[in-house]
Amino acid sequence: QALFNKTKNYPVIFLFLCFNAMMGQANDIWGQSLLPDLMDYVIIAVYLTLLFIFALHKKNKKSELHPQYRFFTKALFAKILGAIALCLIYTLYYKGGGDTTGYYISSEAMVNLLFHDPNAYFKLLINGASRESFALFTPETGYPWYIDDPNSFFVVRIASIFTLLGFKNYFTSAILFSVFFFIGYWKLFLLLCELYPRYDKAFFYAIFLFPSVLFWGSGISKDTVALSATGFFIHAAYFLFVKRKKLFGNALAFLITLGLLLAVKPYIFVALLPGTLIFTGWNYIKKI
Repeated sequence: QALFNKTKNYPVIFLFLCFNAMMGQANDIWGQSLLPDLMDYVIIAVYLTLLFIFALHKKNKKSELHPQYRFFTKALFAKILGAIALCLIYTLYYKGGGDTTGYYISSEAMVNLLFHDPNAYFKLLINGASRESFALFTPETGYPWYIDDPNSFFVVRIASIFTLLGFKNYFTSAILFSVFFFIGYWKLFLLLCELYPRYDKAFFYAIFLFPSVLFWGSGISKDTVALSATGFFIHAAYFLFVKRKKLFGNALAFLITLGLLLAVKPYIFVALLPGTLIFTGWNYIKKI
């Protein structure tokens, strides 16, 4: 109250309250409620407003040359609604049980570790965890799950970035997580629209509104990462090996998404490989 009366600096006060809320949640992270409080609702509203402005700007800028961008705002907010739906089901129906909440709360322990020992946090973020890494955590930071599962802990490592940006709120973090990985879905949509432009509306429904994909492919989960990486991988492979455009950027995207698939669900790459070889090889066969 004293800070408010003296400064009247609303942005500074807002950031101060968010930081105070973050540090206040450090204890007993497995026992706290995952539902948002009043400050969390304010943060969610700010993020959603910024995302809506960004999506509208992107749509208006690109729609004239690329008609498929008329779906951009709807597609982005469909993913956001899918993430919120996943959060609601796992907080209200499953009462906080399940992998998606486990990923989030484990990522919250990572964020707490960042404030206690930044070097240890960045070591885990870059190199991953081992059984010995458990000793880096304390009752004050909380103890993460999935230390013995590199694939699952990879999701925790990624989620910790969005948990930090989301001020340690499950719903905000899930929204930001789904927005970041939305790009892979969008890349797949753009590729299919280029190949079959007459069916852009059907592709929009199939990729962004199909119920099971919308629900399980949003929020903090392996499926969100894997499906996004799959879409980006196919897009990058097509433009790298078939169209031969933007070779450096597409080669980099191809390698990064390949790494994501191998880190999260390696069997998806095994399933993708034959089809990728066929549709890239067919281009060369047609030229003979």
